[in-house]
Amino acid sequence: MKLSPGRITIAFCVSAIAVVVMLLQASAADSVNTYPAPSWQASTPEAQGMRSSVLADMMAYINKNRFNIDSITIVRNGYMVFDTHFWRNVAATP
Repeated sequence: MKLSPGRITIAFCVSAIAVVVMLLQASAADSVNTYPAPSWQASTPEAQGMRSSVLADMMAYINKNRFNIDSITIVRNGYMVFDTHFWRNVAATP
């Protein structure tokens, strides 16, 4: 199938626009630094596409089964959404 010059021009323009949009999105994403600057930026789990209820269920399961875990930190999309420490596993210092 041979494309007419008009269809080739339209296909080229659509492709060029798509590339420009992708470059602009990448540039905007690069300008937002969500990584530690001296510390992580915090966010709610829901704002990062997670459910708080799942994290609460995870904590209940860990506490019920008394797993030997010192801490949990969850970072999603460059934002800290969950951070906890289990002090029961830390030895007392004299």
